[in-house]
Amino acid sequence: MLYSPTRSRYRSSLAAMLIAALASWPAQSVQSREVVDLRSDRQCGASSPRLLSMGDSYYDLDLPDEKDHDLNLSGQVSQEKLRSALLSADYSSGHARITDCFGSGDSLQPRTHVTTLHDISGRTESRSHYSKSPHRSGAVIFELTGYDQDQKVSRRETLLIPASAVAIDTSSGLLINSGHRHRQKTEKGSYLRETALTALQTDEALIIEQSVFVNGSLAQWTTWRMQP
Repeated sequence: MLYSPTRSRYRSSLAAMLIAALASWPAQSVQSREVVDLRSDRQCGASSPRLLSMGDSYYDLDLPDEKDHDLNLSGQVSQEKLRSALLSADYSSGHARITDCFGSGDSLQPRTHVTTLHDISGRTESRSHYSKSPHRSGAVIFELTGYDQDQKVSRRETLLIPASAVAIDTSSGLLINSGHRHRQKTEKGSYLRETALTALQTDEALIIEQSVFVNGSLAQWTTWRMQP
């Protein structure tokens, strides 16, 4: 693949925003409105960067996901070290900001709610649920329980970080990138689901950003911040 300065700048900017968030995000936010997305340019229905890069081959699941060629892989760590690093801390609190897109066509509208996390547990899984491919076997699973401050209900969710994610040791912490596509079956048929994840782990926190695309269009994005 040809080197893309635009994609390289995007990776660098995203990493910088993750790092900046460690200082700007309150450790114990009292007001849910203080929790903000690290990227403000996301819009419901926006095209997946992978779709724009891969074209029609995006829908061919026999082709591998695009690799992070423009990352500096000299500091890449092994899958074993990635799993060990993610489970090395006992995260006890944090926040999740989840935005879902509702509607259809040009009428898609975002709806956001914030969850205060109070119970976080991590474990490994020998084979991830979305693929039977050997190189995608294994994942770190976080089970998160918290209170939705907007809808006034308790919530429990599962966060998956594939062991096949690209993890880089940097001066700011462990920078993690992952992306995968799979066919999701429903009662009304099936659709192509893509999950793109970027995370930064430091001694102070683990910040994770995840975007979900349905048939190449942005349908949901979430930012988690977990701290020991």
